[in-house]
Amino acid sequence: MDFTIILNFIQYLQQSKLFWIYFILFFGSYFETVIGFSFFVYGELFFLAGAILAGLGILNIYLVSAVFFVGGILGDSTSYVLGYKFGPKIYFFFSKVWFFRKYFTKKNYILMEKYFKKHGGKSVFLARFLGPISWITPFFAGVFKLNYGSFLKHEVPAAIL
Repeated sequence: MDFTIILNFIQYLQQSKLFWIYFILFFGSYFETVIGFSFFVYGELFFLAGAILAGLGILNIYLVSAVFFVGGILGDSTSYVLGYKFGPKIYFFFSKVWFFRKYFTKKNYILMEKYFKKHGGKSVFLARFLGPISWITPFFAGVFKLNYGSFLKHEVPAAIL
């Protein structure tokens, strides 16, 4: 396999300021955690690219880590806000769709609201380590009105780990 195209692209990015590389890595991390986009944007590609470029000495590993950390936190916060603002409407929209009608009931909504009041912070923390669950938990934390301070208190340490 010929890697000259990849190497030429890396040299171009280096010449046009490293800012663009960090910018791309940030938005890769951000969109990987935003509900909806997370199904199509694979963060592993960005994380591997950042690690490889840092390992080659092209990027600063501490700056790469910070960019990924901030992008992930802001992406999850965006999902939280989307859930807070639009979540109940979306939930009750799905309650009218025949396939989801069985699961998106008023009773389940009340149960989930109670669950997030009692265990929401722990759920946010643990979900960070559970793949696809981590994509939807910040959104549901917003839907069920988990306090944003509590959300961040559990989100930030999980993102650091």
